[in-house]
Amino acid sequence: ADAQDPLVTRLLKRGLVRLDRHRLGLDVAPDLRALGASGAPTPGLWALGPLVRGVFWECTAVPDIRLQAVQVAAGLEAAFGDPDLARAC
Repeated sequence: ADAQDPLVTRLLKRGLVRLDRHRLGLDVAPDLRALGASGAPTPGLWALGPLVRGVFWECTAVPDIRLQAVQVAAGLEAAFGDPDLARAC
């Protein structure tokens, strides 16, 4: 809620992201797509790691972040249609 990062602050102000229900970070869908102010996923925007700690409590250790990165890569591949992207992970 007290974001100091200019990017996060702008995303919040534009309604492209919203805070999770615990106000610990950003709200995301199960596939890590960032949820906007309306509750719908924001096209082309994913979040992972400590930014999503209010949704996924175990998200600060490297093994957890690595798994989230693979999940985001799969989402990017699905969204943008590059089959080599998912295999690279």
